[in-house]
Amino acid sequence: MQPTLPSNTLSVLPHPAPSAGTPTRRHDLDWLRVILFGLLIWFHLGVFTFWLFPDGEAPVGVAFVVDVMHQWRLAALFLISGMGTAFAFRRRDLKTFLNERLIRLGVPLLFATYVLLGGLIAPIETLWLMLVPFPGVDAMPYAHLWFLRNLLLYSVMLAPLFAYVRSNPESGPVRAARWTVDAGRGLALIIVPALILAASAVLTKPWHYGEVGMWWEFPHYFLFTLFGYLAIQTGAAWFERIEALRWWLLATTLPLSVLWFSIKHDGPGGLMEGGWAMWGRDPFSLLTTGGTVLQTFHAWMWCLLIFAWGARLLNRKSRALSWLNEAVYPTYIMHFHITFPWMAVAGILGMSWWTSTALGTPFVVAGVLACFILFRRTAYLRPLVGLRGGREEAEKLWPFTATDERGARILLHLTAHAVTGGALFVLMVFAVATGFVEV
Repeated sequence: MQPTLPSNTLSVLPHPAPSAGTPTRRHDLDWLRVILFGLLIWFHLGVFTFWLFPDGEAPVGVAFVVDVMHQWRLAALFLISGMGTAFAFRRRDLKTFLNERLIRLGVPLLFATYVLLGGLIAPIETLWLMLVPFPGVDAMPYAHLWFLRNLLLYSVMLAPLFAYVRSNPESGPVRAARWTVDAGRGLALIIVPALILAASAVLTKPWHYGEVGMWWEFPHYFLFTLFGYLAIQTGAAWFERIEALRWWLLATTLPLSVLWFSIKHDGPGGLMEGGWAMWGRDPFSLLTTGGTVLQTFHAWMWCLLIFAWGARLLNRKSRALSWLNEAVYPTYIMHFHITFPWMAVAGILGMSWWTSTALGTPFVVAGVLACFILFRRTAYLRPLVGLRGGREEAEKLWPFTATDERGARILLHLTAHAVTGGALFVLMVFAVATGFVEV
């Protein structure tokens, strides 16, 4: 959902320097980021409207798609974020990197939490809950923007490693990453990261169920971010290896999903969510350990699968890609403010889940892109939704390009801020009226 959310064009620059024929721009990563955030809109709209089904419960087919997607969608985004971070850090020193992360992640996080999500109503309590490591899903003042918070924390936590690796390009972590890619013709790449994820989950899952990046999910997504960073340190080797494995991954990952879903659907409650020790169960039984290992392998295999086919099919330039990639950040921030009004409309009109999802998805996509278009032209609000630059960037766009007169441009800036501010006010009213923001 993000972010540096990675930089607008993700690159892979092998150490010490790219060899001839080595790609230095990974358009597939940009495309995957756009696609994954598009799926996020569909996912949230679909999951939050399960009550539109006659019995309030999704059919098995829908549940399968949603549950399986939930295992890898966020993991893949953190993997991409780690890759984008690797690219960003190579052009910055440690201080510059951390300052940029505070601006790119911290400013939108504060703006959304205090303004878009109503934190200004209780500013001290909001600040306290932002500082609490795991406040619980019902107490998070930043709501869906936990992704930004986690990524900011991961950036700070991993910054010393980033600095060390840049100063020591043949250091142990880099050699380990290269060995993992090379060993066993891809076998180590499939097994080793999944086992590391499994070890983390086995130790942390029993004590509390995971929810939106908290508890056992915090180290889980931390590791995906780290793996993404290390993947870039291998140069093109990581992408070449997974692309060569794409058919094998396709043949094995889908059956693995069926196995995983059958255990999740029919197995004991809490096995996949975690927290079973709170209900008196053995924290380290054969069943819970086996289910945890299966879950981490499932998530890792899906990430490899989509990156492999992305490397094969999506690593191409497109005029639309740059625009869509820039739109990801603000649309992620704003999408719930349009999703909830649509949910109200679907309920009032008595839509089925299928109709609501089919009509609501393009409605929300159009709405968030409209917000992006407005914020993009609003010079002094751009940083609040994660857009780079200010007045100079805004004036590169129409209608500013239609005139060079200073007075006319000032009027255009005033108009842009007024229109965007008005749209923001309307969205806030809708958010309160539909219960997304409580006052």
